[in-house]
Amino acid sequence: MKIITFIFILIIMFFSLYFGTSIFLSLVGTNSDASDPLYTMVRDLITFNNVLLCLLFSIIILLLTIIIIELKKLNNNCDK
Repeated sequence: MKIITFIFILIIMFFSLYFGTSIFLSLVGTNSDASDPLYTMVRDLITFNNVLLCLLFSIIILLLTIIIIELKKLNNNCDK
């Protein structure tokens, strides 16, 4: 059950990162100055070649969250 939850949260985080950058790029506009580093970074982030980057960010954030939760559980068990 934990693996299914892990995969489900990973998918949600991936799509939120992916579509969040897409929405940001549409708000910035396609006629923006191409030399703007933020614009080019976001544009590169949502290209198909860099979809794995969003997936990597999702995995890192999720793993850090799991580590923090487990450390809190361990800390609570030590206090008893």
